[in-house]
Amino acid sequence: MRAWLQLVLLVCLVGVASRASSEPIVDRESDEADLNRRRSEWIERIHRTAPGVDWRAIESANRLEAQFLRRSFLGPRDTSPWQEKGASNLTGRNWVSALAADQSTLYVGSANGGLFRRAIAGPGAWAPITDDVGYGVHHLAYVPGAPERLLIASHDGRMFFSADGGTSWDLPSGLPESIGATWRVVQEANQPATVYALVEGSIWTGSAWDHSHHLLRSEDGGATFARVHSEPIATRPDLWIDRRAAGPLYLVAGNQLKQSTDHGLTFTPVGTLPISSTAAKLAGSEAGAPHFYCALIGDSGWSLYSSTNAGSSWVLRGELADFYGTLIAPVTDANQVLYGGVNCHRSTDGGASFNVVNEWWEYYGDPDTKLHADIFGFNSHFLPAPGAAGAAGDGEAGERSVETLLIHTDGGTYKLAPTATVPQNLTRFGFPNAQYYGTLTTLTDPNVIFAGSQDQGYQISHPGLGTVTPEFTQVISGDYAHLTSAWPDRSRMVYSVYPGFVLVQTGPGDFANLELASFPSGAPGFAFLPAITADPDDTARAYVGARKIWQLQRTAPSAYDWSPIPFDFDAGIGDIVGALAIAPSDHNRWYVATYAGFSYRSEDHGISWARSTIVGPPSHYFSGSDVIVSPTDAQLAYVGGSGYSNPGVFRTTDGGSTWAPLGDGLPPTQVYALAFGEPGQTLYAATQAGPFRFNPGTQAWVNLLTTTCCPPLTDYWDVESVPSSGVIRFSTYGRGIWDYDPDLTISVPETAGAPPLAVELGPNPARARSALEFTLPAAGQVEIGMYDVLGRRVLTLADGWRGAGQHRVAFDLRTERGLDLAAGLYLVRVVTPEATVVRRLTVLK
Repeated sequence: MRAWLQLVLLVCLVGVASRASSEPIVDRESDEADLNRRRSEWIERIHRTAPGVDWRAIESANRLEAQFLRRSFLGPRDTSPWQEKGASNLTGRNWVSALAADQSTLYVGSANGGLFRRAIAGPGAWAPITDDVGYGVHHLAYVPGAPERLLIASHDGRMFFSADGGTSWDLPSGLPESIGATWRVVQEANQPATVYALVEGSIWTGSAWDHSHHLLRSEDGGATFARVHSEPIATRPDLWIDRRAAGPLYLVAGNQLKQSTDHGLTFTPVGTLPISSTAAKLAGSEAGAPHFYCALIGDSGWSLYSSTNAGSSWVLRGELADFYGTLIAPVTDANQVLYGGVNCHRSTDGGASFNVVNEWWEYYGDPDTKLHADIFGFNSHFLPAPGAAGAAGDGEAGERSVETLLIHTDGGTYKLAPTATVPQNLTRFGFPNAQYYGTLTTLTDPNVIFAGSQDQGYQISHPGLGTVTPEFTQVISGDYAHLTSAWPDRSRMVYSVYPGFVLVQTGPGDFANLELASFPSGAPGFAFLPAITADPDDTARAYVGARKIWQLQRTAPSAYDWSPIPFDFDAGIGDIVGALAIAPSDHNRWYVATYAGFSYRSEDHGISWARSTIVGPPSHYFSGSDVIVSPTDAQLAYVGGSGYSNPGVFRTTDGGSTWAPLGDGLPPTQVYALAFGEPGQTLYAATQAGPFRFNPGTQAWVNLLTTTCCPPLTDYWDVESVPSSGVIRFSTYGRGIWDYDPDLTISVPETAGAPPLAVELGPNPARARSALEFTLPAAGQVEIGMYDVLGRRVLTLADGWRGAGQHRVAFDLRTERGLDLAAGLYLVRVVTPEATVVRRLTVLK
């Protein structure tokens, strides 16, 4: 019944969206590329920095510092103040999988949630094994053994290696000085410890930088790499290797297919493709010689070519209209090829024609056997046939295994045999990797949760189906954020924004009472996910920020009027509203923070506005993401936003006339959301560097990633107080929803994170030399290392026994090659028996 109701609702919403929305959510194929572009532009805009400041490098340093400190965590682990809240039955974006040697355990890598592991047959939850790494897994290599070895690579090229089956992770050695992207990771079938990684990056040749596509080879499962081949940067090559037996390594670049029989050291041409391309995707079937399929991008888009003679000659099969770059041919069927876009497309006649496995919208009526939208990866595994006993391998046991394709989507991972037509959802339950933008919890029941996510749509929890980690239903597809409601218990009239319209949940229930209100036609300045707040005096009214503030008024069911408030926030620079709040104790007092870093205040219900003064650093590169006002004092408010070239949080105590920084203890990061906890209006922040709590006693922020056990290391996008349960609810971008209980942290002192070790580093910034001074309370082993933001050790400053007392370690900024260290941000880690301390050092040219 639930699936039937959902399908009915979807049909209704399709009709509403097609009539009312200027950007219909159901037209995913035409909108997906534009949405991705707009999302990227929005991300860059909110991460506002001074010229020359690399916010990605800063966030890499934040993540690395958290990794260092979590490894040395000294607090209690038996009683954690954190509880995972779900969703327990909705999966986010997955990319890749690997099958363990026992053929019963599967590893699945997700876009932002990391690596998970579980027995294929279940039951039970998938176990996250990279929560201390903090990056997505887009590529994966598994090496059997005791213990097993694992290599993972994220979308931005970061790699991590585990020699103990995922218990601990380290950076491989021998990587290029910088990696911008990893395009492919493959292994030799007969020697799985031989791993190849095709990356885009820069390598120092001894006299110049070589920025190319580099083929790296590891012979120890990914612990160490060496470059064996390079291709020009003008191409985006791809790799293929036999997945079942020893064979050549194939590489396509430009218009050439090449092969190597000496493990990548040399390549010889095999054949010439009809066109030269700036990007290629290669797949092959071992059932051929092999039988190759290659997607090339040209002036008119992507086209598919095939070769039945191991690449000697090629035939055009047609254009790929809906293509994300994911392509696979089964091992056992040379005539079958699949590619991914919004839908999964499948051909059984060698690419001459394709059919979709199912339309993306069919998922909503049957999430167990219908693929979710957006196909981002394929893998082929040989799984034991139903009823087969024992592990399958070579020979007789191998005959009991059957090929199974794994399809990775924005809504989880599915298995599909080449001879089957119905997929099976493997991550339907217990795979908590949803990418949430925010939640809104009802005031009467902490388990009734409305949630907005990226690509996993607008969701509603089912409080009766699991109270620890509730089940959710994805009611409608798309991206939704900034959930707000003025209804007394927040159970209805819930507003959220999608890139193009406001979604309104007008009543309770799983599927009913959803309405869409398209942004006013031609109105300028609406961001990808604009600010919105509910009117505290009229539950049928909300305000949306753009170049002006627009009032949205519900006049009848599914009928909405838009009217602008006259004030224009453009300020002659194209500025728009980034955050908007109305004081709970004085509804005439409004606050606005803009994308250009300005703060405005109104005392007459938004009719007239005055720009505020920010007290602090002379130059600000702020972009307001959230504004909150004290429930009892309309003069007290906080604003959070980009904190890379100035503090990330400011406070006003005079109604917005002046703002002062509130940044002590907060690393340079993006502050996405702020919230008050009870009692005493304790301040919490959800940031890209993690969850933070403000300590009013010390007037400094406390990092809850490193002072409490053991929330996932990921991006935290939203935070809200849940008074009915006394918890603070955080939304993460890749590891679902997490509750923090302040009452369970009484054993963790407020000074946690400030170890009994004084460390001073200077000069900082430095050009040629710097020095580290520290005092040991007792004699012991001391290790001091300097690391770049990728986590590679560039200098060892100390490693040995030191006596109690003061110490000074001076060092010059040169690597072991005698070259000046590149300008940028570095971390200096001091490890003693008492504590681990991390300091940041900026190296100047």
